[in-house]
Amino acid sequence: MNKSASAKRSQVARKKAVKLCGEAIGTSSVTARENASRAQTARDGFLRWMRTTVSPDMDPFLGDVAERNTIYQGDFADIKKSARKAAKTEYQRLVTLNQMSPEHPAPKGTESEAEKNGSKGARQRRRPLENFQELLEVDPEVALDSIRERSANEPQLSWSERADIWAAPKRERCAASKQKIEVGTDSKGLMHNIADRDAYHIQKRTLEDGTEQEYCEVSVGSPGSSEIVEVVLGLRPSGEVYSQMLRVMTESRLLLRNASKFVRDCEDAETFERHAIPTVAVKDD
Repeated sequence: MNKSASAKRSQVARKKAVKLCGEAIGTSSVTARENASRAQTARDGFLRWMRTTVSPDMDPFLGDVAERNTIYQGDFADIKKSARKAAKTEYQRLVTLNQMSPEHPAPKGTESEAEKNGSKGARQRRRPLENFQELLEVDPEVALDSIRERSANEPQLSWSERADIWAAPKRERCAASKQKIEVGTDSKGLMHNIADRDAYHIQKRTLEDGTEQEYCEVSVGSPGSSEIVEVVLGLRPSGEVYSQMLRVMTESRLLLRNASKFVRDCEDAETFERHAIPTVAVKDD
């Protein structure tokens, strides 16, 4: 098979992967809560599409970085369209099932909202895709290894692990930034982003050494369980703030996962035997 025919075959495979990826994302955006495996299917669909964009047959179309990005932009737009269409189809299917038999739950929201959620499912993958392109340019070997299909006996990478790999070059630049930005620092030394001064009631006070200090109160925590803390305003390097925020975000995610398991295990251990429900079916004698 000549090079032109091979490249055309690659384009066909890539377009098919785009359609399937969009459909998986759109469908999962409507029913992910009912079937979590569909969310994984959407991620797998995105990875399958990514692999088609770096196949050897694509080389004739990828003469430079700008050309590669043009292809990614076009495919990404098509994925969003496909996702919107699939979300609408899935919404209509659930509506029909509910009308036929009320035991099937009706989909949440409106059809228009379902379409937007389908598109949102694709848009959420924009940053990882941008990061992947940079890593592909900086370290193609690591980038290609991060998306290759792995055998059953190899350690499997989760989507978040892949995203962390792709983001490494950009995160290094963010952490190195010396640009000064305004933040609020609390009594524990944690920094809080003050993006808009007008959104806070900023006050001033004079310290014992005669210097003037600006401070305000900020709300931290999730809605319903937030608390108010006082912070002192000042300028800090953006990279320093970024590094702390990234560390908090990562550690919080890990701590929450570990804490959730510990709490569940403790509660299971304290369950009275008379209330226990076996998770494994007991075979009849």
